[in-house]
Amino acid sequence: KEKNPWYFPLLLPLFIFTSLIYLIIIFGFNVDWSRWFIIIMFIAEIYRFFFSTLSLFCARTLQYPIFRVGRRPVSVDILIPTYNEPRHIVEKTVRGAINVRGVNKIYLLDDGNREVMHEMAKECGVNYFARRTNTHAKAGNMNFGLNFSDADFIITLDADHVPLPNFIERTIGYFDDPQLAFV
Repeated sequence: KEKNPWYFPLLLPLFIFTSLIYLIIIFGFNVDWSRWFIIIMFIAEIYRFFFSTLSLFCARTLQYPIFRVGRRPVSVDILIPTYNEPRHIVEKTVRGAINVRGVNKIYLLDDGNREVMHEMAKECGVNYFARRTNTHAKAGNMNFGLNFSDADFIITLDADHVPLPNFIERTIGYFDDPQLAFV
């Protein structure tokens, strides 16, 4: 589904017109071409003009996704791997995950094995797991966490990514397509 503000079709011609006027005024009347660096400035301005025009040409329309509602009830767990991020950052993510509608369980996976994270997980009411080793870094941490989940779907959040409450509602319907592996 595409929606365009009324002024979108005017942006490209307006940009081209004003840029050409700018180039003509600057390089046609106000430049001393005997200076060695003017040709470099001219090439840079032409480069800017062409790539800005190309960008506006490619972005002529705004596209909004059409969200699909899931056809069947599913269970969804959230994994939050962390290593050395500060508590206040991780806590925002955990609290955001708690507010996501339709979540089964939330797992805080602490590769730093820190007591402060364990306490925060208890306070927030989420599952806390720490590994003894840090083999395979974040991927190893997430694989470790998968051992505890039996959900149909997993959401993986970086320690500094706070999800919106409607995250599952906006994404789970796409998985009705059997050829889709991740969103």
